[in-house]
Amino acid sequence: MRPHLLLTAEPVQGLRSVDDVRRHICGGYCRQLWERLLRDAEGDRTAAPLTPRSMVPGRAAKPAESANRDYHIVAAAGARITRAALIALITDDVQHLDPALSQLASLFDENDWPDWRDLAHLYGHSDLRTGMFGQAIGLAYDWAYGLLTDEQRRWIVEGLDRCAIQPYLRSVEAGDWFTVIKPGHMNNWHTVVVGGMGVAGMALADDHPQSQMLIDHANRLMEAYWQVFGEEGEFNESPGYANAIGKPVEYWTCHRYHTRGRSNRLAQPPLPQACDWLLHQYLPPGRVAAYGDTHVDAVPRWSFFAPMADATGNGVLQAVFEHLTAQAAWSDTTIGDLLSYNPAMSATSPEGRLPLGRAFHGHSACITSRTSWDLRTTECVVYGKAGHGREGHGNHDAGQLCIDAHARRLITDPGILHYPPDFFGANRYRYYNASCRGHNVLMFDDAEMRTGEQHKARIVASEFDDARGGWWTIDLTDMYDDVHRVRRTVVHLTPGTVAVLDEAMLIGDQDVSLRWHTVDTAQADAQGRFTVRGGEAQAVCRVARLDDGPIAFAQRQHAYEAPFDKDRLGYPLEQKHESYIDATLRGGRCRLLSLFQTGRADEPISAWEARSDGHHIETPDGPRTVVVAADHITVSDPGAQRTWRVTLPDLLER
Repeated sequence: MRPHLLLTAEPVQGLRSVDDVRRHICGGYCRQLWERLLRDAEGDRTAAPLTPRSMVPGRAAKPAESANRDYHIVAAAGARITRAALIALITDDVQHLDPALSQLASLFDENDWPDWRDLAHLYGHSDLRTGMFGQAIGLAYDWAYGLLTDEQRRWIVEGLDRCAIQPYLRSVEAGDWFTVIKPGHMNNWHTVVVGGMGVAGMALADDHPQSQMLIDHANRLMEAYWQVFGEEGEFNESPGYANAIGKPVEYWTCHRYHTRGRSNRLAQPPLPQACDWLLHQYLPPGRVAAYGDTHVDAVPRWSFFAPMADATGNGVLQAVFEHLTAQAAWSDTTIGDLLSYNPAMSATSPEGRLPLGRAFHGHSACITSRTSWDLRTTECVVYGKAGHGREGHGNHDAGQLCIDAHARRLITDPGILHYPPDFFGANRYRYYNASCRGHNVLMFDDAEMRTGEQHKARIVASEFDDARGGWWTIDLTDMYDDVHRVRRTVVHLTPGTVAVLDEAMLIGDQDVSLRWHTVDTAQADAQGRFTVRGGEAQAVCRVARLDDGPIAFAQRQHAYEAPFDKDRLGYPLEQKHESYIDATLRGGRCRLLSLFQTGRADEPISAWEARSDGHHIETPDGPRTVVVAADHITVSDPGAQRTWRVTLPDLLER
């Protein structure tokens, strides 16, 4: 009986029926989502079908000029189809199907869409776009089934078979890597392609002779996919790519409906733990920690928080979902938002329910310490990572540290770039976004960090206290060649005092560089003092060498240099000229102390002063003091009598 994916034709305990949705959209948050969906559909009836040359919001001009089947155009075309099908179903008005039928006619026309693969993915029989279209068209077929004629159904099944199912089955037969269960090497390709075609199989059911094959293969692979998560829910790719968690959530939600509620995989590990991990990567007012291939200012697409909140009874996920959907118009995910959002569930603030600081040890080993769980703004968030040499969509950034204040980036990460053709090969680290040159870490003799999962940075120790902040020490030795020991210790004293101690013992004298990327073009003086300003926030900073020897400071900017300055379609990469402070020295060992005091841009904060008893700064909330001895670092707030005293392991000890 159709529909049976994401909503049911008749009441089923624990699932939403068409009539349930019709009631929900009469008021409250569901009404807002429904009205957004209708607004998105306003121009669809009169608009020409989307083709690979069409411009849509968020799409760059160059992929359109190249007629590429990139994510943006495929998502937009799929959204137009599913949007029309759902509106037609909910309103019981067949006229709303016209945009979907028109778009499908274009997709099935080889003159408009000669191939459903991305131009950068022509090495397999199918690709990400195949899975995206397979899922979108499958859902639309299920929802619009009762409004379609027999001839229209046959036409859709034939077109989907020719353009997606058979190419995909050729991929399965050929053993294309994304169709194979390979421990340790599964990613979003598996879930998007195989999961998407599994949803298509559920949708077509008896209308296609190979539907069950699609479902069975997807079930096996999607169950095996759980191995990519760490013990505490850590995702095996960069936080920005953790949007991909939404694909298994979508798949198993569809499977739950397909089995009429007999199967509910969402409430079982590792998905609840993965959502917890992801929450700790959240940054106000609506961003995600920008390690690896992550868009630094993009609102994360965590639509899957709605079905996860419903499946687990977690009101914090509900609150974050509502906040993020208000931040950005996710036109290509509004349907999922509407159908999975439970209006009977109360949103709950994370304040007082989640710890303000936490260290995760799996995969990238992400760490955060914040002053509050206000989703809109907080005085300071300090976030960093350990990591290893083969992170999924990761960079040479082990030990990375960034600082936000008052919902503004200050000490930053450059994030993603438009992928060059050789980015996932030997030349990846020629691009500063991936190189340790583009991160706030130590670099020795201009050499890259080691590549390979066996090379790991590890969190030696950490401690968090909601009243004081947190600290952590990372051993980075295994990430470098020609070193005896490299360690980084970070101390955050709330609200906005941050001390970073970098210690290194090298094999022979080497050129040492420590870079701090700033959201503005901050300039350092001869004493290593600089101030970073970003909107309503500022950070007063200083870098000091604690061991004997000179140190120099310079303000520099990144640039892509030929021949490593083109994207995968051959167009010049955007030169953003990210700015950084470069502290340089030469020697066989070093001890560098970096100090940061955050605050509002209009607050009077003095410069960091070096005295015989440590470093001092005056803030509107009183003085702060940082003292570094041979075996410990102390960061204190004398007025409030709050102190972190962190023991430092001897550099000769492992």
